[in-house]
Amino acid sequence: MSVCIWLVGALAIATIWVREGVPVLDVAKRASVNQHLVFLGCAMIPSALMMFILLRDSKRHLSAFLVVAVSAGFLASLAYRSRVALVLSMMIVAMHFRGRGISMLKVSLVGVAAACAAALFGAWRTVQVYGVGKADLKGSFVHLTSLEGLKTFLGYGNMNFFREGSSIFYFLLGYHDRWDRYLLGRMSTASFVSMLPGHQASARDIVAMEVYGENPTTLTPSLMGPPYMDFGVPGILVAMAVLGILMGLFYRVAQSRKPTSVLAYAYLWSTSVKCIHGGLTDPVNIVFMPAIILGFSVLYDYHVKAVGTVGARPLQGQL
Repeated sequence: MSVCIWLVGALAIATIWVREGVPVLDVAKRASVNQHLVFLGCAMIPSALMMFILLRDSKRHLSAFLVVAVSAGFLASLAYRSRVALVLSMMIVAMHFRGRGISMLKVSLVGVAAACAAALFGAWRTVQVYGVGKADLKGSFVHLTSLEGLKTFLGYGNMNFFREGSSIFYFLLGYHDRWDRYLLGRMSTASFVSMLPGHQASARDIVAMEVYGENPTTLTPSLMGPPYMDFGVPGILVAMAVLGILMGLFYRVAQSRKPTSVLAYAYLWSTSVKCIHGGLTDPVNIVFMPAIILGFSVLYDYHVKAVGTVGARPLQGQL
């Protein structure tokens, strides 16, 4: 099943390439890409990790890493760094639980390298759209050889990754002072409402309207932005408490080392870290991919009861 879902995701992304070009080669087109196809393309993330776990269990380590590498390449072609970071961080968590463990030093080094890579990728996207600070340098990397161009490029990276989320959240802190009201759940439910037919404002749209006064683009609200705009500081406290409880429960379940339990915890942990910047606002993150993981879990438990084993090898054909 995981192979079939992976192929569906790969086919969706390949369809984008054929119909609309490769977004990472022309970042300005990213906003106009068919989002339903992007949605389906994200099916590669949980299916690739399920395949990774089962392949490693059967000692096919090279194949396991190859699946993740190819998946990361497909996802990177969409010009979204968060999806690539998600699949790679899930791989690290899965290796920790299903292998001999990974030291905190290695995790920290990988994390720093990934953060810098994400920042530079964000800077590259900005250069492709806006140029290096001047209109006549638009989209040109030749000028990055100058010290001023390089400083501007690195500044884009700092703003795009390390400062953007915190800057937006700082702006949202003044929401109540500006409007003397909270949204009372509108932000938290916007992701579900945006799945309804027709155009429905998503949480990112609402934040863009608040920051810009219009929504020519969307803005990530950060992890604490939606609960604050809904209920203020009490909303943040409750949301973080709920997330912490879920993390603790999933961690205990993952200690059983069952493939689907490890997959679920790897997804929750990685998504929580990723959403410090982006917020838990995308339907694909809170509905679509969790539904796939739940499906894997149901099939796994059914197979274990039918076969009477939790071994990975008999499961390869089903999951």
